[in-house]
Amino acid sequence: MTDPEQSSTDSNQEEAPFNGDVGSVYGRRIFLTFCSGCHGFSGFAFYPPAPSFSMGDRMHKSDTELINTLLKGRNGMPSWEGKLPRAALVAALAYIRYMSKAATGAVPPVSNPIPERYYLFWSPDE
Repeated sequence: MTDPEQSSTDSNQEEAPFNGDVGSVYGRRIFLTFCSGCHGFSGFAFYPPAPSFSMGDRMHKSDTELINTLLKGRNGMPSWEGKLPRAALVAALAYIRYMSKAATGAVPPVSNPIPERYYLFWSPDE
């Protein structure tokens, strides 16, 4: 994955790929804690306009564009800038890309069970 502050000829190069093993769970943990409340445990969104990553929504965008969306937020999604470290956002995006591929059968699904709880974030201004 590329860092939006660095230029690169390959905008889809991954720095922290999620390979589905237990040693690569950081991005999954970040996603389940901070993102699954709207985007669903398996990447199928609970609420519009949240994209369903398991259906390929937004997966055509570059890592730089998606990291910037995570940093700045959009359409009811909170900004994570200053709230989560960049490494957490990079790891979450690697997991989101993995999850999207797993939904199509391109890679095996994660075998760990879904947690019994999730967190939902919203802005009281909306």
